[in-house]
Formats: sequence, structure tokens, C-alpha cells
Amino acid sequence: MTREEFDEFFKNNEGNFIIGIHNYCDRWCERCKFTAKCSVFQIDEERARKRAEKGIPDNDFAEIVSENFQIVMDMMEDIMEDTEFEEEAIDLEAIQTEEEVLENYAKNHPISKNSEIYLKKVRLWFDQNERLLKRYKETFENTYNLGINDTQIIRDYENTYEAVEVINWFHAQIHVKLIRALRHGDVDLSYEDPIQNDANGSAKVALIGIEKSMDAWGILHKHFPEIEDHIIDILVLLETIRKDILKEFPNVNQFLRPGFDV
Repeated sequence: MTREEFDEFFKNNEGNFIIGIHNYCDRWCERCKFTAKCSVFQIDEERARKRAEKGIPDNDFAEIVSENFQIVMDMMEDIMEDTEFEEEAIDLEAIQTEEEVLENYAKNHPISKNSEIYLKKVRLWFDQNERLLKRYKETFENTYNLGINDTQIIRDYENTYEAVEVINWFHAQIHVKLIRALRHGDVDLSYEDPIQNDANGSAKVALIGIEKSMDAWGILHKHFPEIEDHIIDILVLLETIRKDILKEFPNVNQFLRPGFDV
């Protein structure tokens, strides 16, 4: 997609999108009811269509990155031409130092430490229980193939694998969003809203992921009593992270995500 095609797309779709909806979503586009209102989703669809017209494979990442880079550079050039900048010295070293301080603060914060522990526990749990999940699937398929179409058995199976998908989807995202929230630093009220700021928004996405994950682990706890202790250990960790988020970001639940909450 060229810059001209990019501009034309947004001109033709003016007013069709919810501004900023993509900033605080869970990135699970396949399950999202707002894809028609999301500029990021729709522009990706348009780019895929343009690539197909030109015979460019969807997995040609070098071409995709090059295309995106060129559009951004063109936009930056336009901004530079349209904006008058006062000549002043920019202390790049000071900016880099500040970024490093925030990054270290975020990575070493108890919340991010615990979310990283959770991430690793989830991956270990899936490695250790791969056979258990496989046996559960085989047992269900054998039962179903025998003609035993018990509604409760089918519902339990669907709920279990839905829980597995939810846990798998959110386990890394929780950590990433919390790092982003923590590295935001103190809210600068001279230009930021005390509630509608990126720290609260990122923390809320993580909090929602935690709550959905806790529900999912609860389902697995019900269906796999033989590994009850491991699941309880994970639930306790998630509850600790959840409570710490509410303490660190007391206004997190007041943040309104564009499209989802308003």
C-alpha cells in the first residue's frame, strides 16, 4: 500500500472508526465485535487485499515492514514541513537516561516480577500437562464417537478448551501491558488526565486479562482435581497481582476504553 492509497482509505472511511479503540483492546480480533469500527483491523484487511492484487504473499514480512516504514517516513516529512519548530538543544542523553530509569523501574517492580513469574508458570504448566490435556481430548472424542451425546459432557469439554485458549492468549499479554503501565511513570497533570491516561488504560487491559484468566483457571480446577494444588498456586499468584494493580493504579477501573466502555 502506498501513502496515497493509505490517505485515500482514511478519507473514504472518515467517521467510520472509533478513535483509539485499538489502543486498549486485547488484540483478539477473531473474537472482537468491533472490527468494523477499528481502523487498525480495517487497514490491515485493505493492505492484504492490495498485496493480493499485486501478487505479494501475506508472509512477505520484509515487504510489509518496508511498506509501513515508507508510509511513516512520508507522514513524518509532512509534519516537519507543516510545523514550525523553535531551535533548541535537545538533550538526547538525558532523554535516554530517563527512559532507562523508567524501564528499570518497571522491570523490577513487584507487579511485573510477579506477572513474569505467572508467564513462566503457565508455560511450565502447559509443558507438564500436555499429556493430561491430550488424554482428556481423546476420552471425549471416544465417548462422542460411541454415540454418547450427553449435553453436559459436551458443554464441559467446550468450556475446558475455551479456558485453555483464554489462558494461553492472555498469559504473556498481561506481563507486557503491566510493563507498559509501570514504565509510564508519574502522571503529569499539566497535560495528562488523572484517569484517562495510558498507565490506567494499559493496567486495565492487564486487569481484565487477569480476571478472565482466573475464571478460566477455575474451570480447569473443576475438571482436573488431580492437579488441584498447582492450579490453586497459580490462582493465588493471579489474585496477588490483581490486588497489587488496584493499589498501584487506584483509578484503573474508572478508565473508559474507547468502544468497549463508552
